[in-house]
Amino acid sequence: EELFDRLAERFTVKIVDYMYCKIAYFNGVLEDYDAFLRIIACSPG
Repeated sequence: EELFDRLAERFTVKIVDYMYCKIAYFNGVLEDYDAFLRIIACSPG
């Protein structure tokens, strides 16, 4: 059960990161290089 909790936690973090990237993208944060790198890092693949 502990393993499942860890997996769920990691999955949630990934979802949050992905949502952060989408929000940053739609807010036009592409001028901000760090945000741009974060969006790239979140891209599928």
